[in-house]
Amino acid sequence: QGDSVRYISPGPEWMRGVGFESYPIDVILSGSGWERKISNVPVRKFGATGFPNFIFFGKKVHAGFGLLSPGMDVKVINFGKTESVTGGMQGGYVNIGFGDYLKLLPNIGWNVSLGMERLNFKNSEGSGSGVGLLLLGLDARLLFQYKMVTFSVGQINHSQSNGNFNSGCATEIEDTEGEKTCVEGKPELITKKVSIPAGTSLLMGINFSY
Repeated sequence: QGDSVRYISPGPEWMRGVGFESYPIDVILSGSGWERKISNVPVRKFGATGFPNFIFFGKKVHAGFGLLSPGMDVKVINFGKTESVTGGMQGGYVNIGFGDYLKLLPNIGWNVSLGMERLNFKNSEGSGSGVGLLLLGLDARLLFQYKMVTFSVGQINHSQSNGNFNSGCATEIEDTEGEKTCVEGKPELITKKVSIPAGTSLLMGINFSY
């Protein structure tokens, strides 16, 4: 009698909070008769993680959402014409997963998540023509918690995706080899397509719990 009882919610505290994560991807730009691969383009994710009210296989499920941006700024030059392809347009992500303490070592946890991301790219020509690529991702990571801060490291597997820039050309003609040329409206772009091949990347992050 007289003792106080404090309720401790199930699930590690590092699953709640706001944080930053980053992982690298390869981006392929292509046009008429050329292709260029840009390696290790950083994808930066800023978001929040919280708890839906249900349990999966005895583990408390968490969900996350936020903004992301691929850190890319590439200049493409062809016969004196220059255009830039950037990844500075804000995209977004959502994911859902579960995790727990590792129990073998203090303050060490694990986490598995499945999610979808939209990465936006912009071409400086064609009135700022942009394209958004959707990626499916599955990640697994280990987490180290120190007070209200959690550091994470793991791997993310993402699907492939590609899209075409639209120059806004009103009329195109096609030659015998299948190459298209704009004859009316905005001029055709040097960079016509952006692609992200499927791959596995190192995922690192930091989270601030609340």
